[in-house]
Parts: sequence; C-alpha cells; structure tokens
Amino acid sequence: WNWRISVGMAGVPALVLTIGCFLLSDSPAGMIERGLFEEAKAMLKKIRATEEIDAEYQDMVDSTLAASAVTNPWKTISKRRYVPQLVIAVCMPAFQQLSG
Repeated sequence: WNWRISVGMAGVPALVLTIGCFLLSDSPAGMIERGLFEEAKAMLKKIRATEEIDAEYQDMVDSTLAASAVTNPWKTISKRRYVPQLVIAVCMPAFQQLSG
C-alpha cells in the first residue's frame, strides 16, 4: 500500500493545477488577441486597481497588432541572421540534459 499512497499523493498537485486552470480569468492580452478590447481594458483596470492604465493598454494593443502582422514566424526565425541564436537556444538545453 505504501507505494500506492505516494503515487496517489503525487497526483494531488496536478489535480489542484487542473482545477485552478478552469478558475482563472482570461488575461487582458488574450482578450485583445480575440478582439475583446473593452473587456480587456476593464480587466486591466481590475488587475492594476487604478484608472491610469491607458499607456499600458495601448502598449498591449500595439504589441498584439505587431505580433499579428507577422505572417510566417517559422520562416522568419530560420533566416540566416537568426541561426546562431537558434542554435544556442536549442543546443544549450540539449547539452545540459545530455551532460547530466
């Protein structure tokens, strides 16, 4: 029975996180991505507990619009100028795992 209890207890954090995912509200950035601009502004006011969110809200809208303007991110990241960063970003974690 001892191993069954320890395995069962290991599932408790996963269960808590799964339930918590359904209880979380949407982020303002996610709302902006889906076109819910007024709801995003209201959520940002609620999160920040202030009415002075215009600059931050506009930054979020601008960055979302800029991100949606990128048509093919995989084509962009595979350009020659980004290859060194891409190689480092892939190889460093791989070597960390392989070296123990």
